[in-house]
Amino acid sequence: MLFNEQPVELTDSYYPVAIARGTWLAESRKIPGGAVAYLTDLGHPARRVREDISARLATPQERTTPAAERPVLRSRPLPRAPYRK
Repeated sequence: MLFNEQPVELTDSYYPVAIARGTWLAESRKIPGGAVAYLTDLGHPARRVREDISARLATPQERTTPAAERPVLRSRPLPRAPYRK
């Protein structure tokens, strides 16, 4: 995500290949409506979502923008798939 043409959000997501292959989940771009809603559309609704939030200093690679002087916030959603018998 960009703000004033500067990156303000970097996202890494990991999905099982059996679910992601041939879908937007396998592409390097933003998913319209969000990944949780898209997974539901694919037949994999989340039962609940837990999100871990942490803060740290920017890495040397991330220190390429003026905003890098601020702490980096990490938001890590951890969706739980429904139980399947």
